[in-house]
Amino acid sequence: VGDSVTVSNDVIVGDNLTVNDQLNVGRNLEVSGDVSVSGQGSFDKGATLYADSLSGLALRANGRVEINGTTEVAGTAKFTQGLDVVNNTLTADSVDVRGNGRINQDLQVIGGLTFANNHRVTGIEDDYDLGGAASSHERLPTQKAVKDYVDLHASPFGFGGRTFTVRDQEAFEQVFGSGSETTIAPYTTILLMPPAESAQPNAVVVGNDPGIASPNEWPAVSSYVLKNSVRLSNGVSIIGFNIRTTIVVKERAEHRFIIEGSSAADTTYGVHCEGWTFNGGALEFQGNGGAFYLTHAENCVLNCAM
Repeated sequence: VGDSVTVSNDVIVGDNLTVNDQLNVGRNLEVSGDVSVSGQGSFDKGATLYADSLSGLALRANGRVEINGTTEVAGTAKFTQGLDVVNNTLTADSVDVRGNGRINQDLQVIGGLTFANNHRVTGIEDDYDLGGAASSHERLPTQKAVKDYVDLHASPFGFGGRTFTVRDQEAFEQVFGSGSETTIAPYTTILLMPPAESAQPNAVVVGNDPGIASPNEWPAVSSYVLKNSVRLSNGVSIIGFNIRTTIVVKERAEHRFIIEGSSAADTTYGVHCEGWTFNGGALEFQGNGGAFYLTHAENCVLNCAM
């Protein structure tokens, strides 16, 4: 056929059909062989393609395929090269990406993100209190929120120096040492919280109380163990908040705190210790300053129990 063909009813072709121009079929079109259309093909009632019994191929397009309406694929669609979607893509179920993924624009996540270790994150917050009492493992803080938290809770205790918060024996040894004499840098602030776990096998007791006949009747409390002597530099503050529950004990008799300047003209000054107990127990140091040794020191406050 060299020109247009219009058929109002069915068309049945026993062999090949070649149309060089338009082909319009009002009803069904059945071709047993190949179909070649050089122009346009129009189907008012839709077209059903059956796969070849040998190759399984139902439709091959060597050129461009343009679909202006809705396309529904009941099975799996495979693209060996790429898929370019100009507008939105809507996926009713899950999306499984086997390779690397890259997003060039913003990504909006309505639900949560689950990582390889099955840890789920549901959001990012700018709360400077980091959630407070309602903090959760599923929320991440912003950089600014972490900075605001540190500035609010830690920085006011320092004076241009570092600030440490000690809650257990491991953190205690990181600050005060684990066996060798340690020097605390100038203007360091150390907050001693009641220890979270006991480093002592036996009960630790401290002080006297009018209602208790013997110190040994005190209940057992956890303590920090000082494993070496510690030198305190200018402006160092070691602050606790309860002398009865924040206790430091010696591992050996010679372990102590040293506040020592080099001369009367070059003193160590401004050391402040308050709110905790240094308990030497039965370990008696043979010399001066078994708990605190001071020489060439001035303007120091040792308002802690010894």
